[in-house]
Amino acid sequence: MNYIVLDLEWNQAVSRRRLITNPIVLNGEIVQIGAVKINDTLAEIDRFNELIKPKFYTTMHPTVRDLTGIKNADIQKGRSFPEVINAFRQWCGKDFAFITWSMTDLSVMKDNLTIYEMAADWLPPCYDAQKLFDRQFIDDDHQHSLGYALYLFKEKPLECHDALNDAVNTVTVLRHMMGDEKLSPDYLDLGADEPMYYAHLKIKPELVEEDPDLSTFRCFDCDEDVICRNWKKQTSYQLVTIGRCGSGHEFFVRLRFKKIHDGLYEVYRVVYDLDDELEEIYEELE
Repeated sequence: MNYIVLDLEWNQAVSRRRLITNPIVLNGEIVQIGAVKINDTLAEIDRFNELIKPKFYTTMHPTVRDLTGIKNADIQKGRSFPEVINAFRQWCGKDFAFITWSMTDLSVMKDNLTIYEMAADWLPPCYDAQKLFDRQFIDDDHQHSLGYALYLFKEKPLECHDALNDAVNTVTVLRHMMGDEKLSPDYLDLGADEPMYYAHLKIKPELVEEDPDLSTFRCFDCDEDVICRNWKKQTSYQLVTIGRCGSGHEFFVRLRFKKIHDGLYEVYRVVYDLDDELEEIYEELE
């Protein structure tokens, strides 16, 4: 089996008013797919890199433009999302799995397939190199950037926020993490009992309960919706709650906010199985 180390860049609505909300909330429309195909010894087989001409968010958001360097003129040269996805699927081959730095890219990929009314059943298993790095080298519940991992391994990164460069950077980190070991699903699969990270761009904290992407997620145990209400402030930049599904499974849910600009934040959701200690933490908050 081969592994596709995948990274995406996506554009956002230039204002909240222009955010697509039907049939889904489209938080990001993909404008670049970058990927490196490797085998189980982490030897590189091939690379994929294409820009995409967007259909829904056709003007580059200034923050995204400045972060990625992708300009309006660049995306106009790209092919359509269906064309690029079909080419990407053919390039991936038949027996493969994804590796990404966090699971955000997979979520965005699924949303884009949905909004373009394209099938998602071809998507393979996806493994989170970021969580693997955190567990193996950091041993805390924080989410660490790809840049930090490269710094820790004393590697000079290729310019970040380019999809192909970040895929190559992720391969570099994987090689440090694996050493002489071979990649395998048993090694990569962290299991559902590990914290789940979810990145959501550009939202105000007071709108959390109105946002289904943050207030609802699928239960690890039964796949029913977990509903999150009654958020409490743990710190100036953290909200927590206890989420419950219809079958009674309970989770401790934390949202961490990082200010971007103009009162908007990037927010990360971290989910833990509820235990007595976490329940006590929640109950003691005002």
